[in-house]
Amino acid sequence: MTNTPSVPVVTPYLTDDPCPRTEVVVTPGADNVWLTVYRYSSAGRTILRGGNHVIVSGPLLINDYEVPLGEPVTYSAKGYNGVDVPGSESAASAPVTLNPPEGCPWIQDPSRPETARRVQVGTWTEQSYGRDSAILWPITGRRAVALVGPRRDSTSEIVLLTQTDTQAADLRSIFESTILLIRFDSSWSPSKGGYFHAGDVHEARRSLSDRTDQRRAWSTELTPVGQTASQLTSTFHTWAEVLKLYPKWSGVIAAKAKWIDLIRNPAPGA
Repeated sequence: MTNTPSVPVVTPYLTDDPCPRTEVVVTPGADNVWLTVYRYSSAGRTILRGGNHVIVSGPLLINDYEVPLGEPVTYSAKGYNGVDVPGSESAASAPVTLNPPEGCPWIQDPSRPETARRVQVGTWTEQSYGRDSAILWPITGRRAVALVGPRRDSTSEIVLLTQTDTQAADLRSIFESTILLIRFDSSWSPSKGGYFHAGDVHEARRSLSDRTDQRRAWSTELTPVGQTASQLTSTFHTWAEVLKLYPKWSGVIAAKAKWIDLIRNPAPGA
């Protein structure tokens, strides 16, 4: 029988580093070779990005940069032994709710957490709920027959505002992805945000007469979509960062007592 991993230990962070997140640490069971980590929210059960069937030899640390804001979430984990037989799912962690300061929503490329920014919303038009249908006119009858599909989820157009060239460059980087994650704080209730497909993006300067005016308005059509695949992992700290901080491996060993400390933050003394 495959051992059950520990109940995840969850630590919330509200800082802009790079965005509000939770740190999830799971200690594998004695015979666990792989772990899968789940988040439970009002949207149901979700496999964490970077937490799908991860090979482990010690505690697993995952930063959840996509955790919904303003609602309680819990985490659990499932272990797999050396022949990939799953065990029982662990008990759920204590509920955690991230309530960052109210203001502009967070917008980011889900696979690149470093792109996360708070962006001012100019307007967000009414929701449109489309439906695929066809009207057929039988040759022998006067009344039409309708072939109707289910009502689709809403589409909408959002207008975002930037004030500086730097903010504009940041938003262009986010729009390199066609799938965006938008997260709202409690002031936007009942809007929960989620994943959206961003259509064509239109950029316009707010002032056509003054070229020194850096203000811009951005518009795009948003269509709700499912979460991008959890295999598309995201990370904030990289090996390139470690190489810049430590010329030799001995420096890493001296600065970090445990491997998990290096994963958490590679900077000396952090």
